[in-house]
Amino acid sequence: MRFSERNGFAPVRAAPITSRLEASEELRSVAVNTALESGVKPDKLRELLCRMLQKRPDPNNWSAGNVETEARGLLDDAQWYEVYDFIELLASLRGYHQESFQRDINRYFFVNGIGWSVDSSG
Repeated sequence: MRFSERNGFAPVRAAPITSRLEASEELRSVAVNTALESGVKPDKLRELLCRMLQKRPDPNNWSAGNVETEARGLLDDAQWYEVYDFIELLASLRGYHQESFQRDINRYFFVNGIGWSVDSSG
């Protein structure tokens, strides 16, 4: 929980639902950022995206920064519903801070009027 939330300075308020059948550029970026902050490594993001989207990883990308850029590009090019598929996949993934990812992505959905949520079942 953030300092501002713990101390009552920034209560979380639900925004009216304005988005269901789209995935903005911001949401795509937030999904990657939240996964990285939750402990998912760039190579794992790329592996999951390539498998899900049936794409071949770029063999010329091997450094973490380049792999992250490739993963972001794959998600940027994905259909809106594939973005939510990816978010659900991350929410069900074991071996990292899954609860943190779910909490933070759901908070983003809640305050930005996105009419979806995720839990451990995806």
